[in-house]
Amino acid sequence: MGIFNKDKHPALSHWVKFDKLDILTYPPNYDKYLVQRKDEKIHWETWNGSGWAYNGNVIIYWAVIVKP
Repeated sequence: MGIFNKDKHPALSHWVKFDKLDILTYPPNYDKYLVQRKDEKIHWETWNGSGWAYNGNVIIYWAVIVKP
């Protein structure tokens, strides 16, 4: 069990499949999100309210990191 207990402190919400043509798959707010690109790289990316700051054509999933 150790220091971190996922039941008390979940770190990740869930992955959302992103489709730039479907507004229902857009993140809800201007913020930084954990994203996965088509080349399977995972990194932080800024959603500016209407699109990704960079790599917008290659992002396939995004997730919110839930603060403990």
